[in-house]
Amino acid sequence: MKKLLFVMLTIIISSPFASAKIIGDINGDSKIGLEEAIYAIQIISSHTQPVYPTPSADAGPDQTITWQQTVTLDGSASLDPTNKALTYLWNLSKQPAGSTATLNNLESITPTFVPDLNGEYITTLTLINADNKSNADTVKANVDCSFIENVKGDYTGSFTGAEFHGNWTASIADNGELTFSVTDISGGVEYFVQSLDGTGTLNNDGTISNTETNLMISVSGIKYDINIPLTGRVNCDGSFNATSGDSRINISGIINPDGSVTGNWAFDITVIGFNENDSGTFTGSIISAD
Repeated sequence: MKKLLFVMLTIIISSPFASAKIIGDINGDSKIGLEEAIYAIQIISSHTQPVYPTPSADAGPDQTITWQQTVTLDGSASLDPTNKALTYLWNLSKQPAGSTATLNNLESITPTFVPDLNGEYITTLTLINADNKSNADTVKANVDCSFIENVKGDYTGSFTGAEFHGNWTASIADNGELTFSVTDISGGVEYFVQSLDGTGTLNNDGTISNTETNLMISVSGIKYDINIPLTGRVNCDGSFNATSGDSRINISGIINPDGSVTGNWAFDITVIGFNENDSGTFTGSIISAD
C-alpha cells in the first residue's frame, strides 16, 4: 500500500506545478507516513496556476512633424518575454479638434497617418500576446505646419470645364493676405461669366477667412456683380478647399511639394431666373515664392 501511495504521489508531485517532493529508498519504499502524504496532496491541490508574463508595448519615440510630412509609427521595440506571437492594435486616441486624419495599416508594426491640422496627436499601441495578455503604450506627434510660410508666393494656371475655360492667378503674402482672380473666361450658354476675383486671409492655423468673392455676369447685355463669400482651409499635406455657404461655388485641390497645383471646381449660379452650372479641373504652379 505504501509503495502504491508513493508511486501515485511521485507522479503527481513531479508535475511542473508541484512544490513538494517525496523521498524513497532504493527499494522504492516510501519513507513518509499517511499524514505526510495527505499534507503533500493538500499542497498540490492548493497550488495556483502559473502566471504568464505580460508583453511589453513600445510605441516608439515622440515626433515633431512639419509641412507635408507623414507620421510613421514604430512598434518594433515591443517584445514578449516568452517570444510568443504578438498582435498590434493602434488607435489615434487624441487629435486636434476638427482633424480628420486617420491611421493607415493600424494592425501593422509601422502604421502611418498624415496630419491635417496643427497641434498634438496621441496614438496608443495595444499589444496582445498568444496568452491574451495585453499591454499599452502611447506616442505623441507635435505638428506645426507653418501654413503661410510654406504656401506663400504667386501662382498661375488654367481651368477647364464642360462649358467654361480660362486662366487663374493667386497670391499669398507674408502676412497671409490672399488675392485671386479668374480671367480670359470663355464659354457659357444662357449668360456669360465675365470675371471672378476676390481677397481673403490665410491664417496661421491654415483656415481661410474674410474672403470676398466678386463674380461679374452678363445676362442679355446687362451686367450683374455678385458677391459670394468663401470659407476654407489649407491642410498639412498641402490640400486645400474653399466653398460658399450655399455651395454655389466649390473648390478643392492640392499644392504638391514641387509647387504644382491640381484640383477640381464647380459652380451653380442663378440670376433673375437664369441658371448656369459647370464643373471641371484646374492646374497651375507657383511662379515665385515670397
